[in-house]
Formats: sequence, C-alpha cells, structure tokens
Amino acid sequence: MDKTRVTLEINDSIVFATIKGTEPAIAEIGQQLAWLGAALRSSPSDRIAYATPQVICSATTGTDFRLDFRVKEHTTQGFQGNGSCWRSLFRNPVIVEGYPILARVNGEKGLEIPLNMMAGLGQASRVTNFDGGLVIKGHSTILYPTQRIKNSVLWHYMFNYDGSRMSYLVPSVLGEGCASVHEVDTSCLEYSRNFLGWTSSAEIYTGESKHTHIPRCNSRLATADNDVPSTIAAQMISGLALASRQLVFAFEKFSIVAGNYINGGTSFTKGNQDVPVHLSHSRTPYFVKVHHAGNINVVLYDVQDRRGWMVDGASALLHLTRTQLTSSPYSDSEVLKIEEFDHANPRDGSSAAKKTLLSPKNRGLLLSEDWTYQDLVESTYHILEQIQDNQGHCEGQNILYPRVATLKASGRGWVDLIRSINAITLIGKGFGEIIRPAQDSNKLCSYWSHVPTGRDYLVACISTLKEIAYQHGDCESDPLELADGIYWHKTRQDDRSMRLQAWKLESAL
Repeated sequence: MDKTRVTLEINDSIVFATIKGTEPAIAEIGQQLAWLGAALRSSPSDRIAYATPQVICSATTGTDFRLDFRVKEHTTQGFQGNGSCWRSLFRNPVIVEGYPILARVNGEKGLEIPLNMMAGLGQASRVTNFDGGLVIKGHSTILYPTQRIKNSVLWHYMFNYDGSRMSYLVPSVLGEGCASVHEVDTSCLEYSRNFLGWTSSAEIYTGESKHTHIPRCNSRLATADNDVPSTIAAQMISGLALASRQLVFAFEKFSIVAGNYINGGTSFTKGNQDVPVHLSHSRTPYFVKVHHAGNINVVLYDVQDRRGWMVDGASALLHLTRTQLTSSPYSDSEVLKIEEFDHANPRDGSSAAKKTLLSPKNRGLLLSEDWTYQDLVESTYHILEQIQDNQGHCEGQNILYPRVATLKASGRGWVDLIRSINAITLIGKGFGEIIRPAQDSNKLCSYWSHVPTGRDYLVACISTLKEIAYQHGDCESDPLELADGIYWHKTRQDDRSMRLQAWKLESAL
C-alpha cells in the first residue's frame, strides 16, 4: 500500500478533493475524478452530447488544480449512420471524450455494453431461441444478434415508438438480419464482447425471389424427449416456469422455450432522466404484460369433457398459474402459503383476472426462496406470447388444431372463428367449469345449469364476444359480425313454457 489518502468536501455545487500520495497515484485519481465529473454532466437538450474534462493548474502554488468541463452538443443527424441504433436506448446521453477504450481489432461498430445492461435498458430479462435465432424482447422492444466476429457479437435494437407490443417475428421480417443460433448461441454470450449497433434503418425484403417457400407448421406438440399428442397442455406450461427445466414446445420449423434469464455482469441502476420517450410513457413492464394478455384470445379445450372455453389471455394466465400452485413442485414448497393467495371475485366481471394478477399481495407471494408468483405469471406469459406470434407466422394459423383433436359436427362452427381472430388454443383435460351461471342470473334453460359435455361446444362470455366484434368484426351489423365473414346468428324456439334464446355461429360462404 502506498498510503494514498483522498478527502472530499462538498460546498454547494463544488467538490473539493485533497489527495495525498505518490505522483502516479495522484495523477490516476485525478483522471478518475475528471471522468466522473464529465460523465455526470447533463446534455443541454434532448440530443446526445460530448463532455470533455480540462485540468487547469494554479499559477501560484503549482499543487492546486481545477477541473473544468466543456459540454458540446451534437446534432441528431450526426448519429444516423451504421452502428447508431444504440442511441435509441437513451434519452440524451453524454459521452466522455479523451479516454481510451478497448481495441476493436475487427472493426466492430456501435456501443460496447454488458449483456445484462443492454437487456435492462431495453426492459427485457430473457434471451430466447425463437425461429432459429436468439432474441431478447421486452414489451415494445427487441434486441437480436446480427453477426459474430470471433469473440465479438454485434446486436441490433428496434422499438415501437408508441409503446405498443413488439412481435417476435420482426427479425424474421428483416430476412437475414438475425444471426442463426448456430452462429450465436447462449454459450458464446458468456464470454463474448457485445456491441450494440448494426444499422440506423433497414429495408424489408419479404417476397424476394430467393425466398420461395412458405413455412408450414406441424400441429403435433412435443417435449424435448417425448411426443405428446393430446395430453394436457396446461401441465406442459406448468414446467416452463422452473429455472431448472427447459421444457420445449416443438413444431416443424419452430421451438417455443421458456428462455434463459440474463444474469451476471456488474449491477447497475437506470436513472429516470436516461429513459427515452418511447419507454418512459409506459407503466411497469409487468403491468404492460398483464394488460396485453387481456387482448389475447385463448381457447382452453378439454379433451376429456369435450368442451371448450374461450377466455381472454389474462383469465387464461390466472387459471394456468393458479392451477400450478396446487401441483408439484409448488405444492411441495415449504415457503408457499397458498391460503394467502387472493382469489378472483367473479362479480368483478372481465376485470377480475387482471385485478388478481396485479394484486401486490399475490405478486409477492413466495413459491420458493427466490421465485414469486409474479415470476410464474411472467414465465407463462412468455410462452403464450411466443405461441401467439408463431400462429401469425404459420400458414393457416393452424398449430395446435384440428389435428390434435377432431371435433364433432356440433362443435365445428367455432373453428373458423378462432382461426379468424388468431386465438391461442391449448389442449388439455380437467379444466373444470371455467364459466358458470351467476347465482342471481336469469337462467334461460334448466338443462344448461352446467355446460353439456361430450358435444364440443365452445363457451364464451358476452363481454368477450363484444370485444372480439369490436376488434375483428362489426358491432353495428345485424346479425352481429364477430370477425370477417363470421356472424353470431340469433334464432328463437319454444322450450315448453319458456322462450329459449339459441345462438349459433354461421360462416359466410
């Protein structure tokens, strides 16, 4: 030890530093203080700026120095070249000039940044293998590798300025923009240098002459080891939340996995002033996920009871995650106190599931020492989101249905509907009575106190159908158009002493 001693004194907005030590130690500490002072400058506008520290020596003593900082603003136009996409991760960053950086022997462009910091700034936490390439996706953001050069990985960043959800399919739309998982896999990320900055803009080449075949999905579900023709999909999803397991939904051309959490690297805290506009107006990422789940249509089809339930994605998330709490491994947990779970109130209607998922008490419920109910919800949502995008990418939107289960004639009317609205279909058994008549409801038929089994009927709430018509059809038409060419046709028939309202779906031919 050279017995170097540093004393700092703050007086208003001025910091006085007294350094005692050898000349090399004093010089090094001075360099660090100069960098720190420059890095903590603020840009004078919403644009990027350069900060340059200057050392001014006292003309009288020769041992007193003053650090001054010159901040120079750069126009946005100066940062639109290749390698500049990292700029959108920040609002108005300040770059310190005059300090060396690690050599880039392969001409890597962009910003060198730790993987965990890059993902955190993009409001993402997982790296996922989607459609043959790695993807780090937040709600409205996406990061994906474009090239690997020896021990360097180049990344590209994209975002939706309005904060709307970003699809997993964006890298695929860019053709060869995303590097293959054979070139960049999760193992190489552990030791690679990461550079963010591929290009400032991109051209889309879908329909190009060299892209001649349309991917077709096989509707057979499989785990990594065994085929699962029609067993409970909910049980398959239940394993996705376990950090120690990598359960896989395998399709022809596609695999859907839970993804790996991005760990390691130096911890950091994101300052509010550094958040760009397109991320600052959104609420917490968890809230956004639950809100978006409510816009997904999910069909839970019971192969044992031969009936289906159409619910919104938030209700499906709640049902799938709550069911998992009563089965292994969560039922074996010594820290889980299931009696503390706040269950949904059916009288809250369509908002019941969201209220339960967003409940602070439920979100913080410990399932294990380092795993909460919110983690379980996010893991399950991660899978549903990938299934949703895969359906949009496959010809006919036909991943799980109908080859997994063949419907009777009484239930085939809703097939075109779920395809038209791109609803996720989960095949399982033992779902139970997900939708039931309220105790004070006007029961139209005594035979329907429970939904009949064995007929492949699809049950949905009026609020769900109205929302479907609002998003995909025509709420003003008569009969009501739920989706393009799909109508909700109303007929009347006598049922002894009461008038029964019977509804059926008709497809316009």
